[in-house]
Parts: sequence; C-alpha cells; structure tokens
Amino acid sequence: MSLLQISYEDIFNVFLESITDYNLASLEEEDAFLLLRGWMKKGLSKSYVKRIFKTSTFNDENQIFTFQLKHPAKDETDSEQSEFVINVASKAMIIEWCEPQVKKTTNMIQMFGGKEQKYYSQSSHLSELRNLLTDTKAELRQELGDRGVVINKYLGTIDS
Repeated sequence: MSLLQISYEDIFNVFLESITDYNLASLEEEDAFLLLRGWMKKGLSKSYVKRIFKTSTFNDENQIFTFQLKHPAKDETDSEQSEFVINVASKAMIIEWCEPQVKKTTNMIQMFGGKEQKYYSQSSHLSELRNLLTDTKAELRQELGDRGVVINKYLGTIDS
C-alpha cells in the first residue's frame, strides 16, 4: 500500500460547495485559508475520524494531506480512496464550521427591537442550527460506518 496525497484545495472546494457563508467569502484570501486549514485539521484529528488512517500528515508548505487508510476496500483504486477521504474531510470541516455558529452569543441572547421589525422564533432558529450540526455528525459517522468502521460510544471504534 502506498501513501496517497490530496491537495488542501481539493478538500476546501468540496467543503465550500457544501456551505453558504458570505462572511467567509468576504475575508482576505490568507485569513480564509487559515480558517479553512484550521477546520480541516481539527476535523481530521477527531478520534473517530483519525482511526481510519494508518498514517496521515499535513504538509502546510505544499498544502498537501498525505495518508494511508488502515483498511481500504478490496479492489478500491487510489482515486476512490482519495474521494472517500475528501468527502470525510469536508463533512468534518462542516461540523467544525457549524459548531461555533450554534454557540454564537447572538443565538444565546434574546433580541428586542422596534415595532417595525419582523421577528422570527430564536428558539426555532437555534433548534434548526443544532439539527444541522447533529445531522452532519450523523452523516459523517454513517459514511465511516459504511466503510466498515463501527463507532460505538460504549465500545470505542471497532475496525473491520
């Protein structure tokens, strides 16, 4: 088994196609890159994600993620392995991007305004944000489970 490489850009592109964040789009390119890289590293470093790799390293200078899967599927091509890791990485990044959105101060404080302002239920909004986060975590765990990595909060991870 050989080491495979994925460019950060390939991972970032799949992530950015999955979200709409005008604040991120308005940032300087270097600042946006730092955020994206941080979300990627944090997401891929989660124990339930990290366990799929035999080895994994980040090369920030060349912007390359190098990895080797513990249990690649039989007859799986390098391209299919890379696509799987890109999808896992982008979902992990969505989780890292979403968690602070749910925990924002503006979501915690009840807002009041004048009679001309239209209000939407903050509890409903916060509930939708939480559901988005929960659903994305479930999707990531399902994708890992479909590959044969069983995640059980009582038993830990069981690799097939």
